[in-house]
Amino acid sequence: MIHNGWGETKCGKENMNEYRKLINKYSVRVCFDAQKFANSDEYDILIKPDGMVRSHIDYRVVKNKPNLKPIELALICDGGNLCFGFMNYGNNLIRVYID
Repeated sequence: MIHNGWGETKCGKENMNEYRKLINKYSVRVCFDAQKFANSDEYDILIKPDGMVRSHIDYRVVKNKPNLKPIELALICDGGNLCFGFMNYGNNLIRVYID
């Protein structure tokens, strides 16, 4: 189970375990030049950081071949954390809160 915003250490550990499963199962790349790799079979998931302000970072999902859920993509974007939560805006924009 992935926790969207959490305050307990147990939830953080569970998120990290889920994150490890995802990145071990799929070929993932989070990079600014994700468009360059969009048509490549080299990666299953391509995510482009799309802007940062004090309280959040926006990520554009360029490729989601395994059709992961938004919460799974958000967990990947936040490196296994999600302690401050996330919001999904449409099919390909994820906002991860950092503060």
